[in-house]
Amino acid sequence: MAEYQINLGEDFFLNRLSVEQVFAFLDQTDSFWLYHIQRCGAEDDSGRVYLSDLAAEMNVTVSVASKSIRALAEKGFVLWETDEKRERTYVSLTSRAKGLMDSQRQWLSDAYEKVVRTIPQADLETTMSTMAKIRGIVGAADQG
Repeated sequence: MAEYQINLGEDFFLNRLSVEQVFAFLDQTDSFWLYHIQRCGAEDDSGRVYLSDLAAEMNVTVSVASKSIRALAEKGFVLWETDEKRERTYVSLTSRAKGLMDSQRQWLSDAYEKVVRTIPQADLETTMSTMAKIRGIVGAADQG
């Protein structure tokens, strides 16, 4: 029987740098989309975000945005409707999504406060600098 070889890259990204551990209420992708919907919706008193505006905000195609919004709607996080006057589709957050986002935001805020109280500032600055370098390397690897 062949012995399993540990892939250090896989181990690093899956076990040592697991961002999913900090997303206790929503997964990271859903949080990302909902954050941008909320941010764009803040410009309109109704909280409506037109799909084309959301796609532009996130620098994705309307097709990509549509697919993601459909998944969020299936989870009960957004309402997807048509503005008959403007003949455009828009989304708005459900109360369920808003509640989960509030809980997630509070959890992240509490965790951040615990981190800054526990870890010396110099260590945090080194960590952030290192993470920026890792993002740069990973981003460069995606393009080359």
